[in-house]
Amino acid sequence: YRGILKRGGKIKAYTAEGHYWFDIGTIDSYIDANIFFLNEKKVLIGERCKISPDLTIEEWACIGDECTIEEDVSVVRSIVWERVHIKRGITLRDCIITDNNLIRHDLYGKIV
Repeated sequence: YRGILKRGGKIKAYTAEGHYWFDIGTIDSYIDANIFFLNEKKVLIGERCKISPDLTIEEWACIGDECTIEEDVSVVRSIVWERVHIKRGITLRDCIITDNNLIRHDLYGKIV
């Protein structure tokens, strides 16, 4: 936006009430926003998920709609978007998994 201002352009804004806004322009701020919206819960699981009852979650996790999580999976401080399939025995630690991914191997500190 600074370039626009230097060229004499105008910036407009809208004030919305009753909403919360996060600048999620960095990976760290995106993660912080997800943790904030957990609202002191340990986990958020979307709709229409198929999740093994032995799923282990450490610290926190956000899991999107229509995910499939097989047996013996561990999710640690991770964000899983929609329609992700995590195969049996996998560990995700400090990851962001985007839509429509099939996870077949352990992942640590990855964005997929």
